Amino acid sequence: MSCLKKFCLCMLVLSMLGGMKTGHAADKLPLEITADQQLEWNQQDRTYIARGNAKAVQGEFSVTADTLTAHYADDGQSVQNADKQAAQKNSGGAGNITKLTASGNVVLRSSRDHATAANAQYDLITEVIELNGARPKLYRDNDVLEADQVIITLKNRNFDHADAVGNVIITKGAAQGDEPQTQPKQDKSGQGQLQRAVADHAHYDGVTEIVTLKGHVKLWQGESWVEGSEAVLNLKNKTNILKAATGDKNASGRVKGIFYSAQPSAQKSNTQNAQDKSGDKSKP
Repeated sequence: MSCLKKFCLCMLVLSMLGGMKTGHAADKLPLEITADQQLEWNQQDRTYIARGNAKAVQGEFSVTADTLTAHYADDGQSVQNADKQAAQKNSGGAGNITKLTASGNVVLRSSRDHATAANAQYDLITEVIELNGARPKLYRDNDVLEADQVIITLKNRNFDHADAVGNVIITKGAAQGDEPQTQPKQDKSGQGQLQRAVADHAHYDGVTEIVTLKGHVKLWQGESWVEGSEAVLNLKNKTNILKAATGDKNASGRVKGIFYSAQPSAQKSNTQNAQDKSGDKSKP
């Protein structure tokens, strides 16, 4: 696509959204939507659909996707029900954008965090974003959280907290391109082991940087691991607390840990050689 065509689409969107409010009435920041291919304005459905590397920006918060759909409410919403249809018919323009849906290669960014998913639904009134499809992931620095579904709540267009449900995996100290695994692996430098955690549910507080895990919790540090019913991970001061189950008849009611002492590579090799020789002598 030519630069001129991109520029024309961008200016078209800006001109149509020039007088539009988003979410809360007190929020004066405009929502700017751009796309590479086209913009569809459906007055009957009250939607704008941006296609092709579509991007919505409001302050430091942004959403990019293959397709973005902005849903808006008519200015005649406050009219009595008897006159509502007539008011909508005569309103002629868009009112407040209340919802933004994104599909295909979705990326959300705030000033510090970002998230990826196949699909997203962003309610601008409640400031809640639902991510689903293709294992949504939430990133802060080198910590990654992924699950079957992630629900993010914004505050001042920053990630305030998030809830993750279904096969939750947290990787601490991962590179941005790492794919979280259910088993530990060595970090990029080869100097240590990545810390990993799995659970059924996770609640992430973006302000305190505390993650609360519940349900079949298991944490790894190298080859060592601990398990229990609930865990509290403090990403800021690097402390973890594991709790036993209480009031759950199906749980063991105890925490458990398996710890391995570190061995130098040479010592490991000598130990392995001794075991091999011992094994050879025992053979007929």
